[in-house]
Amino acid sequence: MNTFKPSSRVPNMERDFSKSFTDLTLYDRSTYKALIAKFCSDVNSVLSDRIMNSLNYSDDDTHVVGICDVNPNSYGDWKSYFLDAQLAALVKKNPTLITTINPKLEAMKTFIACESKCAKTNDFLLSKPENTDFAFGTFLGAVREKIAKILGPAPSVEGLGFEFGPGASYSVKRNTTSLDKLGGTLDVTPNCLKLANIYLRTCPGWRANSEFISGPPSPPRFNVVCGDRLAFVPKTAKTDRPIAIGPLVNGLIQKGLGDAIRRRLRPVLDLAKTQDRHRLLAREGSIHGDLSTMDLKSASDTISFEVVRSLIPHDWFELLEASRSEWYEIEGKVYPYHKFSAMGNGYTFELETLIFFAIVSTVVESSGVEGIVSVYGDDIIIPFSCYYGCKAMLEMLGFDVNSD
Repeated sequence: MNTFKPSSRVPNMERDFSKSFTDLTLYDRSTYKALIAKFCSDVNSVLSDRIMNSLNYSDDDTHVVGICDVNPNSYGDWKSYFLDAQLAALVKKNPTLITTINPKLEAMKTFIACESKCAKTNDFLLSKPENTDFAFGTFLGAVREKIAKILGPAPSVEGLGFEFGPGASYSVKRNTTSLDKLGGTLDVTPNCLKLANIYLRTCPGWRANSEFISGPPSPPRFNVVCGDRLAFVPKTAKTDRPIAIGPLVNGLIQKGLGDAIRRRLRPVLDLAKTQDRHRLLAREGSIHGDLSTMDLKSASDTISFEVVRSLIPHDWFELLEASRSEWYEIEGKVYPYHKFSAMGNGYTFELETLIFFAIVSTVVESSGVEGIVSVYGDDIIIPFSCYYGCKAMLEMLGFDVNSD
């Protein structure tokens, strides 16, 4: 009899190992250990044996978290790596682990390190390296030209779509449906007030205090806030994930700009289909060896302000800058961002996709190589022969490529 089944279905190895396993919050520690014991028995690898030994002989799980790092280069076949990697992910995302690690503190350290890296990248680009490095200047010019060609002229504020993003906003914290946000406080940053006044005139039913009333439009009553509220959500036993909870009105405009970038990208990169395409391309690359995948560390947190100003056309940059949060708040203190936008900003995903696509496709074209270039956020696929060239240019602009 299966005593550790919390719901109507039993976890399936290849179907469920890659899920977030949020249902594990329903388990106590002993139930979790029984589940892991079953999975470890099925996997039957060196890693699974080490995990079981650590769980059986110690109440401190810090060690088991430490051994759950797998390197694909250490495996001779894909299935062994897949099973170990998914087992390790399951262990690290278990909410009943008892460790000496403080995930929030580790996430805060990473966030601060990314801010420091962005500050250095800003200083580097403000020093105008293209004036002394002709090759780098030529490269930046080519990337700018590619981005300008993709984006075309900036949209009007009045022409942006009206759609709330998922999750909380600065004042809408618990119930986060669109109806809750329609009735929420009109939070906005000082730099976004001008755009907000123009934008909300296109929503004549949304009035002061977000009430729907008849009659002529009335001026919206804005609540001016400093910027984002930095929060942390669970990611793994090692670290939490930082998220920026932004003002409601900024978020609306950001979402509209993100959708506009997505539409302009579509002729070269259809983001609605790219994620599935990447799975197929990664498989083909592993079989034929002609493609490389690149994954960036803390990608959205290392897009510095000056990288965006250096690469994005001025008319687009003005809209993106005016709708971003310039500051973030944490534990009652306020700090300026050195990054351009954090994860939680409504256009961050589309903006990073655009920038990374322009950088790596420019490297591939300048190398004279014909091959597939595809980007989905920080998930990058390029011809194998262009890997190190792309890595070098990404690193010059402040990005770190995961080595595994």
